[in-house]
Amino acid sequence: ADPAMADALRRVRPDFVALLIDDIAIKDEKSPTKMLELTSIMRRNSLDVATPALIGTHSAYDGMRPSAPRRLMAKGRLVTFIEFQSTVFTLEAFQVLMRMVRPSVSRTWGYDVLFPGAFLSAMGRPP
Repeated sequence: ADPAMADALRRVRPDFVALLIDDIAIKDEKSPTKMLELTSIMRRNSLDVATPALIGTHSAYDGMRPSAPRRLMAKGRLVTFIEFQSTVFTLEAFQVLMRMVRPSVSRTWGYDVLFPGAFLSAMGRPP
């Protein structure tokens, strides 16, 4: 992990960390993303990782590991996979991700696939 990021996290100790890929817009007039609402949903549901639904992305993402909402009128849905594009982590979940990163192996690809297993190994429970 980047030493400056690790140091900043130790000093600040945020509850949540947002990871935003540079080509992702998290707000438009039709469907603004409310990050504080997202973190509130995470707290209420004891979630370690969350992301807004991706709309209007490349067709390859359509139907990726779909899951129905948990209950009628629920906000959000539980899924087995999150594409790391506009993702919010608890501090503990982000620290697991930081320990996984090995730029000499891969700068970006594959971490989202490997994350659930790494989290389970580190925390003793699934994310």
